[in-house]
Amino acid sequence: MTSTRDNELGARCEQGPEALVALSQLALDHMEQGVCVYDADNRIVLVNQRYLSLFDMSADVVRVGASYREVLAHSATRGNFPESELDSLYSTRIAQIAAGKPFRTEQRLATGLVMALELKPLPGGGWMTICDDVSRLARLEAELRVQTERSQHALANMSHGLIMYDADSRVVVCNERFLKLYNLDPEVVKPGVTHSAAIEHWLSRGNTPGMSADEFHDTRLEDVRSRKAKTLLVMRYDGRMVQAVSRFLPDGGWVTVHEDVTERLKYEETLRQQNFILDAAMENMAHGLAFYDSDMRLRVCNTTYRKIYWLSPEETRPGTHLGELIERSMANGAFVSEYSPRQLLEAASAKIANRDSSPMRRRMTNDTVISVRYCALAEGGFVATYEDITERERAIEELSEQ
Repeated sequence: MTSTRDNELGARCEQGPEALVALSQLALDHMEQGVCVYDADNRIVLVNQRYLSLFDMSADVVRVGASYREVLAHSATRGNFPESELDSLYSTRIAQIAAGKPFRTEQRLATGLVMALELKPLPGGGWMTICDDVSRLARLEAELRVQTERSQHALANMSHGLIMYDADSRVVVCNERFLKLYNLDPEVVKPGVTHSAAIEHWLSRGNTPGMSADEFHDTRLEDVRSRKAKTLLVMRYDGRMVQAVSRFLPDGGWVTVHEDVTERLKYEETLRQQNFILDAAMENMAHGLAFYDSDMRLRVCNTTYRKIYWLSPEETRPGTHLGELIERSMANGAFVSEYSPRQLLEAASAKIANRDSSPMRRRMTNDTVISVRYCALAEGGFVATYEDITERERAIEELSEQ
C-alpha cells in the first residue's frame, strides 16, 4: 500500500514541472505580443505562436533548443532583413545582451510592418525578446483618438449639462452646457477641481439648492458617502428650475446630469390644474359618465355612474371590461333584464361599431328609468352617458292620462 502511494506521489512530482511549462506555453500563445525566451547559452527555452507569425518564421526551425544565430539566419531567409547584414546584426545584438541592460529597437519587415523589439536580461542568465506590431499600436491609438473625439463631440452637443467626478471627488470632465446652464467660470470648474470648490463656485453664482449652503454641503457629502442614486431639484440664478440626477460609477466616482425642467414643470402643473377641474366637473354632473378605450375597458367614471349601477370604487377600477361591469351590476341587483350580460354587451358593441348614439331605455330595480347613450370617439374608444329620466317619464305618463 505504501509503495503505491509513493509511486503516485513521485509521478505527480514529475508531472508538475511539465504541467507548469504547458500552462506557461498556453498563456504565451494567447498574448498579443510575440515572446521568445533564451537561456544563458543563447538558445530558445520558450517561444509563442505570435512571435512566429509576426516574423513569418517556421516552428520547425524556431523551436526550443535553437540558437539565436539560427533564428536570425532563418529570419533573414524570410526577407525580414538583408542576409548580408546577418553577421553584423548578430554581433551587435550579442554585445548589447552581454551588457546586461534592457534595450529597445525597431525593425521594418519585408511585409511593411514595423516591429518594436524589447530585449530584457533575465535573473540568473538568459534573456527575453518581446515583439509588438508598431503599426497595430498606431491603429489602436488612432481608434482610441477617434473614440475620444466622438465622446468629446457627444459631450459638447448634449442638451443636458454633465459633470463627472473621480473617486477622490475631483472633477474629471464637464461639458459646456453644464457651465452655461449655471453661468460658471470654466477657469474655476475644470478637471482636477475638488467637489467642494465646485459647489462653492456654483453657490457664488446665485444658484440655490432650496436649503442653506452648509446643509447643501452636508447633503452632497452624505450622498457621496452613501453612494445612492439621487435626484435633486435646484433653482438657477435666474429662477429657472433644473433637475440634477446623480449616478455612481464602479470605480468610485460619480456623474451628474443636469436638465432645465422649467417648461416641463409648468406643463405638469397646468395638466394637474386641468385634471382637477375635469375631476370636479365630472363629480358634480347630474348624469353618470364613463370613458372606455378601444378594447371596451373602463378608463374613468364618475360617482353618479357608480350609484346608478350600485358599483363600488373597487369594482370600477380602470381596465375593467364593460362586460364585467354589466355582470357585476346585475349581480348586485341594480337591474334585471330578459337578456343575458353577453347579449347586452353585443348590443352595445353593435351600436358603437355603427356609431349609433341613439338612447337606450333601461328600468332599474329601484323603479328609476335610465337613458343610456354610447358615443364613439374619433381616436378610438367611446363615452357612455347615463341620465335619470324617471321624472320625465312620469310627466309624460301623467300628460297622456290627462
